[in-house]
Amino acid sequence: MEENNRLLYSNIAHDLKSPMTMIIGYAKVLQEDNLPEEKKKEYLGIICEQSVHMNELLDVMLSYTKLQNNSYQLVLEKMDVAELLRKCIAQYYLLFEEHGLEVDIDIPHGEYLCMVDETELLRAFQNLISNMIVHTKEGIKCCISLQKISGEDGCNVNIYFADGGDVLPNIVKENLFQPFCVGDESRNTKGGSGLGMSIVKKIVERHGGDVYYIENWNESICCCD
Repeated sequence: MEENNRLLYSNIAHDLKSPMTMIIGYAKVLQEDNLPEEKKKEYLGIICEQSVHMNELLDVMLSYTKLQNNSYQLVLEKMDVAELLRKCIAQYYLLFEEHGLEVDIDIPHGEYLCMVDETELLRAFQNLISNMIVHTKEGIKCCISLQKISGEDGCNVNIYFADGGDVLPNIVKENLFQPFCVGDESRNTKGGSGLGMSIVKKIVERHGGDVYYIENWNESICCCD
């Protein structure tokens, strides 16, 4: 855990340095007296955008640190997991369109009442959908599916986030749910923290479940071809 925390702080500090440098640079330029008004608005917009990005990185770091702590307890309530998933997907419809993704939604009607922490489970859904959008090429067919499975507690479900894109490299598959596992490519070129999938795993496990990468799936598992 000590080594994980050292790596966490080191990587987050690295990720925060770039937006902080931009904020300082544009703030200094804004101090110039002869700067045109349109440039002031442009630079203020950049400062605001980078500030939001920094806040998101810090939020991810705090979430990961919190879930690492064994004393942290979920706030469990009985709620409809299917409806929670639908609401989460609805937040991303415009982004799906902007990225040219065709997404099939396969969530059966009816209530699927489970004891869950709404905030944490929603965060897991958001991380998985964001990952789908960032790493899936335009025109690729995607699918989000929920299936109920038998269980003594009356609420066991399988939820699939699938796409028809390229197979992951072996090094990524083997470490997919480890912090900072996907290499610097996603963090440096796409602005990710490298913690999203690790947070998903911790949230799912806190709910008594597990999360897997499935390489070969078909219509019997999810609704994509």
